[in-house]
Amino acid sequence: MVDFPIADDVLERTVNAVIEELGHGPLVYRYKSDDGLPGEEGTFLVCAFWVIDALLALGRGDEARQRFEEILGVANDVGLFAEEMGEDGAFLGNYPQAFTHLGLLQTALVLDLYEFGGVEAVRGTYADRALHNTDSRTLAPMTGSIRPDNSE
Repeated sequence: MVDFPIADDVLERTVNAVIEELGHGPLVYRYKSDDGLPGEEGTFLVCAFWVIDALLALGRGDEARQRFEEILGVANDVGLFAEEMGEDGAFLGNYPQAFTHLGLLQTALVLDLYEFGGVEAVRGTYADRALHNTDSRTLAPMTGSIRPDNSE
């Protein structure tokens, strides 16, 4: 997502390994090794959003969309997320967690770009993606600021 020169096959093997070794349904652990801290490590919600971004960069849009919808389903009754989630669905760590919500927003934007322009629309740097127009957003002429399509 920052335009490192990584071959697609390397990225695909890495994403598959992360899902296989650290995944729990749509959720993803940061690690499963002993960290020397008391208590159990939960799934780290922002990691789940990062996996979705990587799936989109690989053209695995259906899988990415399904994971995104499943993660949205674990939000609380007002749509907020914690930092971590236990396998039993309990929120763990900081709540609400801004980092998790930033991941949610970033992934929603990447999904929009992917649905608008496929893999090529999500490739490149963050700045590259910020300059792409979609049906949901357009860049205002001359200013470079983003505005909704229906605004003047």
